[in-house]
Amino acid sequence: MIHFHGTAEERLAQTLFIVEGKACPLWCQHSKDSLFPPWNMRENKRAYPASNWDQVASNPIITVGHIGKRPINISTEWYRIDGQWVMFYEGCSELVDRAMIEKWLDEHFTGTWDKGTRRAAMDEDNFSWCLQAIDEANAPGYVKPGPLLTAAQVDKGFVGKRFTVVKCHGKDHVRGDPGCVCRLIGKKVTIRKRYETPFAGTASYHLKGHKQRVQRSEVGLPDVKA
Repeated sequence: MIHFHGTAEERLAQTLFIVEGKACPLWCQHSKDSLFPPWNMRENKRAYPASNWDQVASNPIITVGHIGKRPINISTEWYRIDGQWVMFYEGCSELVDRAMIEKWLDEHFTGTWDKGTRRAAMDEDNFSWCLQAIDEANAPGYVKPGPLLTAAQVDKGFVGKRFTVVKCHGKDHVRGDPGCVCRLIGKKVTIRKRYETPFAGTASYHLKGHKQRVQRSEVGLPDVKA
C-alpha cells in the first residue's frame, strides 16, 4: 500500500478520473497482481490488459451535505493505476441523495479527458473509459485538458479538418461492425459533421467519402495542411 496525503479536496485536485462503484471487482479483472483474472479461452490470454494498481492505505468518508440532521456520506478508495490517481466512491450513509452527491463532486472535481471533450467520471460498468483516459495521460506529449468543452466548441476545432485514424474502439471487428474504422487506420480522413442522436454517449462524426463514423479519440493530431 501507498500513502496519498491531503484532504479529499486536495486529493481530487490531483486525481485523473473518478469512478462510481467498488474497486475490488475491477482490480480482479485488470490488476497484474490478480491471481484469477477473467480469461479469454479462445485466445488463451487474459480477457483484459493488465495494469499496475497501488492501493492507498487510508481513505476518508466524505460528508457531502445534510437532509435535516441526517448526513449524506460517500466512502472513497484511491488507487494509483499505471501512475495516475483514480478515486472510487459509493454512497454509504443510511440516507443517500444522488443529486447532492453529484453536486458536491461537480464543485470539487473538474477533470476532463478525450482532449477536454468528456468529464473524467463514470460508473464501474464503463471502467474501460477510465483506462482509456489513463492511456491518454501517459502518452508522450500529453497536455492536461482544461474545463469541459461544449459541443459547439468541440465541433469548431474538429469538423472540416483532416486527421489520421490511429486506432479503433469498435467491439465487433470480426463480425463486421459497420462502425469499425480498423480499415482506415493510417489513412487521412476529413470530418464532415457530428452524428445526431437522441441518446447520450461518446460523440461520433461522419466522414467525407466513407460510411464509417469516427470518435475524437480514434484520430491523431489534425493535418497541418487542413
